[in-house]
Amino acid sequence: RRRRPAQERGPRDTWINHEGDTNMRLRLIGLIVLVISLPLSLSIRSVARADEANIETTLGDEKATVDKDKQLRLDATARINAPADKVYDALTHPEKVAKYDLRITDVKVVSHDAKGETVEYKGQTLPMPNAPPSFRVQYSFDADTKSVSAKNAGKSPIQFQNHTELKPSKDGKGTDIHYTGVSSSTGPIMGFEPTEGMRTQFALGAFMRQMHNVGMYIQKGGK
Repeated sequence: RRRRPAQERGPRDTWINHEGDTNMRLRLIGLIVLVISLPLSLSIRSVARADEANIETTLGDEKATVDKDKQLRLDATARINAPADKVYDALTHPEKVAKYDLRITDVKVVSHDAKGETVEYKGQTLPMPNAPPSFRVQYSFDADTKSVSAKNAGKSPIQFQNHTELKPSKDGKGTDIHYTGVSSSTGPIMGFEPTEGMRTQFALGAFMRQMHNVGMYIQKGGK
């Protein structure tokens, strides 16, 4: 179909063009955020150190795949030089650990029982345009296996679930961590589909940021 000259176009054409420009801007903003954030993810993915202590988490093996439904499956191991009991205590108090995350402006426990709790987070919940201003996470605790499971609670633009299992390290000086997670694509939010590599780096970065905050919580005496 022949494109009409600009002088022949009416308000409807102008609205369509503006809408296209807006969508393009959102895609560009999303790409810029990814480019800026990726080096940060790369820099903290190997070692997450609590700033005021020698508590640090070192990333071990990792494996990530994306299935036909665009779900990212991540399997990773790590070690933190803190006792398993203290690490488990931190992971079972996510509302306190979140206070060390500068992106989170508010956090509250929505519900709690002996087996776990549901926590609501507010702030820059995801490092991308159109991120929800708040979201809820449901946690399940298992003291016998020293493991914690988490998944999105209620309506969420991103579906995820993960499982963290702790074991004392063989040298008795730290804790071995086995982390597995599954998450849906962020494409619908961002306006474009991130590559598998980008999604993997962000997933690992989120895990290591959490372990950094765990180290800070332990360093502060569980406060």
